Amino acid sequence: MCHGPLLVVNNVFASKRAIDEYAQGTAFINNLIAGQNTIQSVLNRATPYHLPHSTAIKGYAMVYGGDDRYYNNIFIKPKDESLVSGTSLYNGSPTTMRDYISQIEKRMPGDVELFETVRQPTYIDHNVYLQGAKRFSKEKSFVENAELNTHFEIKQNEDSVSMTFEMPSNLASAKAQPISADQLGKLRIVDAKFESADSKPLQFNNDYFGNPFNDTGAIGPFAGLKPGTNHFQI
Repeated sequence: MCHGPLLVVNNVFASKRAIDEYAQGTAFINNLIAGQNTIQSVLNRATPYHLPHSTAIKGYAMVYGGDDRYYNNIFIKPKDESLVSGTSLYNGSPTTMRDYISQIEKRMPGDVELFETVRQPTYIDHNVYLQGAKRFSKEKSFVENAELNTHFEIKQNEDSVSMTFEMPSNLASAKAQPISADQLGKLRIVDAKFESADSKPLQFNNDYFGNPFNDTGAIGPFAGLKPGTNHFQI
């Protein structure tokens, strides 16, 4: 639970239930998410947010949902049909602050309850959706392949953990979007940027292993990702 800014970068989420987000102001970048992900607003309990890089409380707010960012992630839906994967759970969300304000104004007159009926803007692009994972309806650049069986598997022995999965052929034509902290913008409620602990700008140029993406255009946490079978020691 958080009002942000919260960064989730270069991770492998392999549990059946991967992400349960009771938060807002989170940026998911270059992750492999091979399980269910959910979002949940919290409109009956205000919780604190803080001054940047401090434990001093700046204010209190409900979790209205949204104000999240999803860039360059790979979603693999679990085979359990009851589980949901992808960014389609943000469908209906505005994609700009101007659209958000417009939706609020259309509901006027009113008071604080107006903000409980509209999810905050969400910024989603350049993601991959496999094995039935569903995309955000307003996403412009994406790769989607519902039919492909990724054969996603993680094996563990005494001294190593390995991961194998299949990527679709149309991944070769996809290009990840280079992401910087400036592109992520400021968060609506906390009025804070995504930055390092010493207030320096952040760049997301390295993969899960620390290798530079350079100009590979890689999507997800692995610079060496390619169409076909991929195998990584993690």
